[in-house]
Amino acid sequence: MESNEKNALIKKLIDTEEDAILDQVKVILGVDTKDFWNELPEHVKESVKQAKEELKSGYGIPHDKVMAEIKNKFLKR
Repeated sequence: MESNEKNALIKKLIDTEEDAILDQVKVILGVDTKDFWNELPEHVKESVKQAKEELKSGYGIPHDKVMAEIKNKFLKR
């Protein structure tokens, strides 16, 4: 990428007031310091923890099996 293009992007970045855009740039550049886990509500965290425990205990259906069933059901030709 040429220097002019970089400078134009930098100017747009500086001029933007859109938090969503700035957040996306932070993620892309790896400077996002937020851990999304800390932003989740407690009930969601508990649901995830419970699901992980159920998987460890043998409950649930493995991802590859679910995907195979969906392909068989909806992608029949």
